[in-house]
Formats: sequence, C-alpha cells, structure tokens
Amino acid sequence: MATFAKLENALKQAEELINVGQKQDALQALHDLITSKRYRAWQKTHEKIMFKYIDLCVDMRRGRFAKDSLIQYRIICQQVNVNSLEEVIKHFMDLSTSKAELARTQAQALEEALDFDDLEADKRPEDLILSYVSGEKGKDRSIIRNHLANLNKYRDQRDRPDLTAPESLHFYLDTRFEQLKVATELQLWQEAYRSVEDIYGLTSMVEKMPKSSLIAVYYAKLTEIFWISSSHLYHAYTWFKLFQLQKSFNKNLNQKDLQLIASSVLLAALSVPPYDHLKTCPVCRKACLDKYGEHALHCRELPGFKHRHDFVRDALMDILRRAGISAKKEAPVNFLTDPSEGRSTLRPADVLVFGWEGGKHACVDLTGVSPLAGFRENGFVAGQAVLKAESKKVEKHAKACEDNQHAFVPLAFDTFGSLAPEAVRFLSRVQRVVHSNFSTPQGRGFVFSRLGFSIKKGMAAQFVARLPAILM
Repeated sequence: MATFAKLENALKQAEELINVGQKQDALQALHDLITSKRYRAWQKTHEKIMFKYIDLCVDMRRGRFAKDSLIQYRIICQQVNVNSLEEVIKHFMDLSTSKAELARTQAQALEEALDFDDLEADKRPEDLILSYVSGEKGKDRSIIRNHLANLNKYRDQRDRPDLTAPESLHFYLDTRFEQLKVATELQLWQEAYRSVEDIYGLTSMVEKMPKSSLIAVYYAKLTEIFWISSSHLYHAYTWFKLFQLQKSFNKNLNQKDLQLIASSVLLAALSVPPYDHLKTCPVCRKACLDKYGEHALHCRELPGFKHRHDFVRDALMDILRRAGISAKKEAPVNFLTDPSEGRSTLRPADVLVFGWEGGKHACVDLTGVSPLAGFRENGFVAGQAVLKAESKKVEKHAKACEDNQHAFVPLAFDTFGSLAPEAVRFLSRVQRVVHSNFSTPQGRGFVFSRLGFSIKKGMAAQFVARLPAILM
C-alpha cells in the first residue's frame, strides 16, 4: 500500500490511473486508503475521494467494494460530519439508479431486436438467487440484521427510522418472515434459527402481535428447525402451540385437518426421550441408559423388576380363582432348580395348578423379556424374543417336571404384550373355563385383557419410578 503525505495526492494518482485505463489499480489504491487506519481523521478531501471511489465501483460493478467503503467511511465521519456520509450515499443511489435505468433501456432495445430466448445464458435466474444464499455471498444475509442493530445502537442519529412506529416494525417483520421461509426451504437451518430469533426480538418490541397467519408460519417452521436439531421437547411444545393457534384462530380448518395436527402433537410428545442415553444406570452401574427407557424396564437389579413379575403372577392367580381352578402360588416342589445361581438351588413353582393335565399338576413358570433384546445384532423380528425365552424355560425345567410326573407350562411374555405359543394355549383353556362358568359377554375376553393390563401396569410402575426428578 502506498502512503501519501496529503489526501489530495492519492486522489490525483487515482485520476492519473483512470486516464491511462488502469481502473482496477485506481480502485485498489483508493480502497487501501479508505480502509487504512492512518487516514481516519476526517477531511473534506475524504468526501471527494469517496465520490471518485463510488464512481469506480458503480462503473466496474463492484458492489462488495462499495459496501465495505461505506462501512469504513461511516467510522471516519460519524463523529465529525455525518452529513457527509448522507451525501455519499445519495451519490451512490443516484449513480446506481441511472445505471439501472440505462441497463433496462438497453435490455428492452435488445428484446425488441431479438424475438427468441437466450438459450445459451451462463446462469439461470434460479442459480443466481441460490448463489446469494450460499457460499461467500451468504455473508450478505447479515446486512439487514446489522442494520437493525446499528439503529438501536445509534439512537441519536439524524433521519433515523422510528422503530416505535407500527409501519416500520411491520416492514421489518415481513422481511424476517420471508427470510425464515426461504431459509427453511433451502435447508439453511442456522440462518433459519437466526431469523426466528430476530422475529422473537421484534415481536417483543411491539404492543400488538402480528397476524395469526404469520404466527402459524412461525411455529410451523420452528417445528422443522427443532426436529432437525433433535430438540424433541421443544419440537413437541411447538406443535402444541401450533395446534392451539390453529384451533382458536383458523376458522377454515376442518375437523380432519384438526385431527391431523392433534395426532402430530401426540406423536411429537411420544418422541421426547425421558432418559439421557449417555449416563450409566445408577443401580447396576454396568449398562448405559437407553434414551427410551428400555434398560429401566429390564435392569435385574432394580427394585421393581421382581415386583412386575409378582404383579403378573398375582393377577394370574386371581384369574384362576375366579374361574374355579384350584391353584397355589409359590408352591414348594422338590425338583425345580436354578442353574444360573451357580449351585443346585430348589425353587418353588410360580403357580402350581392342581390336576391340570391328565391328572398331573402343572408348574407354571412366568418370565418377562424385552422384545428389543439382541435386535441390534440380528435385526428386529416380532415375537422372536418371547419364543427364545420360552425355549430356554423348556430346556431348563421341562425334563425335571416330566421325571417327577408334573406338567410344565412356560408363560413367557414381552413388554410389547406378545405371548409365547404355550402361554396362549394355557390361557385359552383358562378362558374356556371362564366362559363356561360365566356366559355373559363380559367374560369372553376377560383372561387376556386382565393379564395384558397387569403386564402394562407393572411396566408403568417401574418406568415411572425411574423417571428423572425434573420430569416428575
């Protein structure tokens, strides 16, 4: 960068370069002078230099250079002579307008001379628009935001727009809503969220809220932003606010559309994970909590794990009692062992049904499993987990029961409510006994509905007991 003893010398050098056809060098020389901190003390010559610089920018179509120079010139003159900045901007606008009018006139003349489309155009209008919201030119999206910030910062400036006027804020809000729509359509999520922040800040400055149609657009776009950012709780709340708004203000909304929005609210709420999957289980200290609470339902060291098993067993005993079937819970037998304990341990039958099969007593062994167990390795297959649990029970206890003249009934279920085939056969027979004793319609589905409800109730009690305190 060249240095000058006087600003007039820089202006003279630029004019000489222009006269010999070196406009780019002249533009760069003036740009270096304007952006240099050595020449920050405002003089009248600064204004002449800016006029010459603006002439070059408009002639060479260097909008970026013009923008930077205006920002720098504002720093130079705002404390001494802010009117000079106004004159420079007016000069810039006059030149730009005249150039635009000239270009339009030339375009109209060309259109009249040529009656066919330009099929070899370098860029389509869509490409030009997209280029201004991505890449290097994406920085220009902050111009309007910075303009509003500067208006709030320099409140004593002359000709400053009155932000308390409803018309001014209306124009600013309309601009932000358009930014939000375009940003979400182009999947520029960071820019969309900044537009949301701008809208929130502007609405806090007005006494009257914007139209309900604009607020509906605001919440609809927020649902997309929060879903992309995996903010499930905020996503669900935004859907709820949108539902309330549409129900209260949208008179053209039919019942089908309202049900669709209500379903979206429900699904969004169910998508909120109650657990932090990055934390270790505070009870067993072995596994990480999955975000949907599956571990909380199946951790064997949780106090409620045995309680759920006993709750379903007690429900089964009550069903058998109502059906008139003789049975006993936790009945001691001398042949059931539990090899998982590492030693031969006699254990009672969960339920012992007397004279169930050919005069033999039946040992009913209950077991509840997760249908998602092992699905990451083998893929999810409906009913696979409960079938595997049933086969393990049969392998463990069936032979011992047979050797001791007892029948063995594995009653395996999963947390989704699926029942293993042996459990279905056993309960179907119980259901027939209930139906023969109680011929009323209420007794036809009593067994399966009662046991299914017990399974879900035991799960709910265990699940709620492990919820974080902040959600209770």
